Amino acid sequence: MPSLTSGRFAAANSRAISTTLALKALALRLRSSQHLLARTLSIPFAAFYRAISLYVIGFDIPTSVTVGRRLVIHHGMGLVINDRVVLEDDVILRQNTTIGSVSSAEEAPYLEEGVDVGANVVILGPIRIGRGAIIGAGSVVIRNVPAGATVVGNPARVVSGSGGIG
Repeated sequence: MPSLTSGRFAAANSRAISTTLALKALALRLRSSQHLLARTLSIPFAAFYRAISLYVIGFDIPTSVTVGRRLVIHHGMGLVINDRVVLEDDVILRQNTTIGSVSSAEEAPYLEEGVDVGANVVILGPIRIGRGAIIGAGSVVIRNVPAGATVVGNPARVVSGSGGIG
């Protein structure tokens, strides 16, 4: 029997997450169709995606989240993302991460290309995380992060890279 850290388990987890995100894409494509039948079919696909992602895999990424290409989710349990978040290409997310807004009327974070988010991170508010930024594990980010910066702490502060948090 493989251990939880073996390559076979990690590959199976990766396939499950990829399949779940494919269900999300299919539900979105059907929902945006001009045909009534396709829009009607989107309802069970969206419900199935929601059930699988939330109750089986353990992450909450609504179908309305804008997700770029090559999103990587390591150990997806406990991942919660607001429905207005934008994730550009090559973003890496880890377990127990929350990305959202402080209130329902507020805009949500925007993560630019190549952002690497550590475990147990909270990113809140109408902020922008710059291209290639690294968010250290356990950080609470409530201000913009410049491109290429590494931030850690609560509240997050720049420890290397460009400039200060704005």
